[in-house]
Amino acid sequence: MYDAVLILDDNGHVVDCNERVPAVLGHSREELWDVPVTELIPGITPQIFAKMKTGLHGDRRVLVNAKCHRKDGTTFSGEVGAGLVNLIGENIVLAIRNIEKRPPVKAIVHTAS
Repeated sequence: MYDAVLILDDNGHVVDCNERVPAVLGHSREELWDVPVTELIPGITPQIFAKMKTGLHGDRRVLVNAKCHRKDGTTFSGEVGAGLVNLIGENIVLAIRNIEKRPPVKAIVHTAS
């Protein structure tokens, strides 16, 4: 998988992640254990996290653009997808993709014309 994937508990803390996390966020799996998602994606406040939890039931998914933080303090523009997964109860899963190198839509449309 290309994206960094985080599994969050009911409080928005990381309980697991995939092997892409070090390349995307700079953290090891062990370093991320119990880290609040607000440290990695400050735009996901506790209030927004609570709304996400209630809004993701059923087959609903969320896709947002967000400023994401790496371990070294740098940031990048990320596309963050959220959904629910049943592991130990219901957990929110976040897929984070770095979109800094993605060309703007205008450039794509102009090139295609």
